[in-house]
Amino acid sequence: MVIMSVYDSKANEIGRCDSRCYDAQELDCECVCFGKLHGLGLKAAIIEATKHGERWVTRYAAAKNAGPAFDAEILEVPRRQINLF
Repeated sequence: MVIMSVYDSKANEIGRCDSRCYDAQELDCECVCFGKLHGLGLKAAIIEATKHGERWVTRYAAAKNAGPAFDAEILEVPRRQINLF
């Protein structure tokens, strides 16, 4: 599952944070979160991305020289109602 994606002004994806990061076992990571979600697991990654994702994608776009017209998507998980009975 993709947590965050960053696109340049031509709608080309230039970076993402996905299961290769948040489920990682190895130490190397060069994704949108700058390693902040590395190995945390999906649930914790979603929580952290909703708190800090906007800042991370802006920083990532600047680091990749995406220009002022970059676009980004940060996963927003809809709330689900669960039947208790």
